[in-house]
Amino acid sequence: MPHFDYCDSLLTNSALALEQKLSWGEHIDNVTGKAWRALHFIMRILRKASPKSREIAYLTLVRPLMEYGTTCWDPYRIYQINSLERIQYRAAEFVKGKREDGNDTIKGLRWETLENRRRKTRIISLYRAHLGQKAWVDITARLEKPTYYGRNDHDFKIKCRKQKTDFVLYGAETWTLRRSEEKRLEAFELWIWRRMERVKLTDRIRNVAVLERVGEEE
Repeated sequence: MPHFDYCDSLLTNSALALEQKLSWGEHIDNVTGKAWRALHFIMRILRKASPKSREIAYLTLVRPLMEYGTTCWDPYRIYQINSLERIQYRAAEFVKGKREDGNDTIKGLRWETLENRRRKTRIISLYRAHLGQKAWVDITARLEKPTYYGRNDHDFKIKCRKQKTDFVLYGAETWTLRRSEEKRLEAFELWIWRRMERVKLTDRIRNVAVLERVGEEE
């Protein structure tokens, strides 16, 4: 189960918010706001894209925002249900490139309504729990203890992901470098590692220690 912290009149975690009166109104407002912003973003950058590309963008970037944690929450008020469905209707019009009746557009794309998808998710989770299986995905193995301690530190951190910096060395086989230019590249690489590891200059951590932390040689 997701962990909630009590804050003012809300029970909140990183992406869910439950009001003190056991209402999901605040959470749905947050979800619809994020989904609209994401949808308008892909509508701007994919104006000339194919319908298939638009559909993939919606299914990848927008719909997951509206379905995160739906095993825990599901609106029962009509206006809240419609506020979520309205986003999918607008996305369907964007994919097809023309305005039609919302239900007809959804059926033409063979999309299920969000309400039906939430209902199926709850039933599947309940069935798994009845069988003694895991109803929620356990990500404990992906968490690690803090490697640094700061004002915004916490006990649940996703393991670091190493970022490729090969674009910096694109075409390097044709370069002729001076020693000063090599030092600038090395300084840039160390700057990237420090940013990724959130190591500040005021922490007084040597470059060798930073490279050891990320598994790189000096």
